[in-house]
Amino acid sequence: MKSLNAVGANIFAGGFTLGVSQHFHVLAHLEHDDYGVEVARANFKGLPVFVGTAAWPEKANKPIHFLYANPPCAIWSLAGNMVDRRDWRLDPRLQRVRDIFSLVERYRPQVWCWESVCQAFERGRPLVESLADQAARLGYSASYVLIDAQYLGAPQVRKRFFLVLHRVAIDWEKHKPDYAKPPLTAAEALKG
Repeated sequence: MKSLNAVGANIFAGGFTLGVSQHFHVLAHLEHDDYGVEVARANFKGLPVFVGTAAWPEKANKPIHFLYANPPCAIWSLAGNMVDRRDWRLDPRLQRVRDIFSLVERYRPQVWCWESVCQAFERGRPLVESLADQAARLGYSASYVLIDAQYLGAPQVRKRFFLVLHRVAIDWEKHKPDYAKPPLTAAEALKG
């Protein structure tokens, strides 16, 4: 049995949970709306999914070691349908990031992680740094991680940004991908 607990926020159909569940006991998903929820419930039988911030539990009934989230990336993406291309701060979907960040104070996870496209770090840097500053006042350290999933075994170039807030030491060097190993090709992935 896995001894560490995790909760996902804005996980939609559950792709992030597939990986997380290899290492953590996933307690629940917290969603803003029902997009993808039916698929998540089909893929993760018995996993509680709380839809709407009003339904999110006020307190966790178990310690949360890892809270992971991937709210909509379209706010930052150049391909996305941004409300105002001049200023991402006007996009109403930004509230999702703020709601998920509020869970740092509410649940006090050991590690909180937000995954997004790299533009969230590039264009949204003021928000990223503001969240890191707020987390520091709560006793968290912040790590900014830029990674390409092809170096983690995915058969595609998929560059991503992670804001990782943590109250435990993380040995990033120990967990660094092997960049000398050639990435997996789509043909190799389909062959297996």
